[in-house]
Amino acid sequence: MRVDKLSPTAAPTETMGEEGWEAGYRQGFLDGHAAGAVTERLRLEAMEGMLQQLVEEKHRLVGEVRLLGERLADHDAAFDAHLKAEMENLHRRAANAEVELASLRQNLASLDDSLVQRSRQYVTQAWLYNSCRVFMGATRKVLESLLGEESQVSEQVRSLFGRLYTEQVRQSLEKGMIKTAPETCPEFAAAMPATRKFILELLRAQRSK
Repeated sequence: MRVDKLSPTAAPTETMGEEGWEAGYRQGFLDGHAAGAVTERLRLEAMEGMLQQLVEEKHRLVGEVRLLGERLADHDAAFDAHLKAEMENLHRRAANAEVELASLRQNLASLDDSLVQRSRQYVTQAWLYNSCRVFMGATRKVLESLLGEESQVSEQVRSLFGRLYTEQVRQSLEKGMIKTAPETCPEFAAAMPATRKFILELLRAQRSK
């Protein structure tokens, strides 16, 4: 059997091929690792930039929140002060209104008492007025009876009445008790027409003499 002899250069060639492959493999690995490292570093740098932006945004938001809180606190304080002032004003006005109401009630009670008292005085005066009318009516009838007879007494009565009546009217006017003589007063004429007529007849009879 024929045995082929190996070439003395065959083994080194195969060894160099394996070493080249391994060197290429290692170089490729290193290049890939380096490229991956660069990519990872870029990603980390990008993430760090984003993180820095987030931190800055956080600080900005925290500052805005703090400022907003201070503004709200100032607003709440101002609102509370305004509300307190308004409440105090309302309480003060309510107290004043209560005092005024109490005063009005007291004045109303006093007015009621005054009206009651005046009503009683009016009733009393009305009774006195009616009593005076009764007396004056009786006096007038007595005088009419006396003066109906032509006698010396009737003449004396006419003269005496005219003189005393005129004097009494003069004194009453001077004291401000009346505004005018009764026989010239419309209210007296409406209230006591018969007495006014009697006075005028006596005065007319006296003046005719």
